[in-house]
Amino acid sequence: TMTQLGIINGYDDGTFAPKRIVTRAEMCKMIATALNGGTAPIFDANTVVFSDTKGHWANAYINFCFTKGIISGDSGRGGAFRPDATVTALEAAKMMLVALGYNSTVAGFTGANWANNVAMAANEKNLFDGIGALDIMAGLSRDNAAQLIYNGINATMVEYENTLAMDNGQLVTVPKIKDLSSTILTAKFKVNKIVGVLMSNSTFGLNNTKTAQKG
Repeated sequence: TMTQLGIINGYDDGTFAPKRIVTRAEMCKMIATALNGGTAPIFDANTVVFSDTKGHWANAYINFCFTKGIISGDSGRGGAFRPDATVTALEAAKMMLVALGYNSTVAGFTGANWANNVAMAANEKNLFDGIGALDIMAGLSRDNAAQLIYNGINATMVEYENTLAMDNGQLVTVPKIKDLSSTILTAKFKVNKIVGVLMSNSTFGLNNTKTAQKG
């Protein structure tokens, strides 16, 4: 599915290398491509956001993700990004969650408790479904990245709405998150996922009994 949607490509020799670890730059490319409906976003590849991405093949993808708030680098704009370092499963999950509409600051994806907050939100959105045993602090393999992004584009997107609440006698505005009806798959690719149950085919019925052959 990821290949058909244009999100993930194999190598020139026809291999996919499923156990190869994904880099931070590669994750930016896949996320940016997913958010742009399967094609590379039109973005200025000459603008340098981070100190170590000038001339890097993924600079435009990295800039796109920075603009969307998906990444921030080690110390914000102008700092280092380490594009060729491995991306951990937790970092990849954070990127996917922000792509779905989560605000890193509001959701607590920054600061001391960022790892726990990301892990909880990722579990709520089923981002790790189908992956099995996973060390979320270790480098993410290409096959697991494909599964995580597949889960992500099928998860409902979110947005924030402001609600009024009392805080120490003061009326304040509090952002409240809510699920939308759309997914990245439906919103960006215009694709609907249809799930059905096969009751029988020309040979077997649902209870595995052999059906009569039509002459």
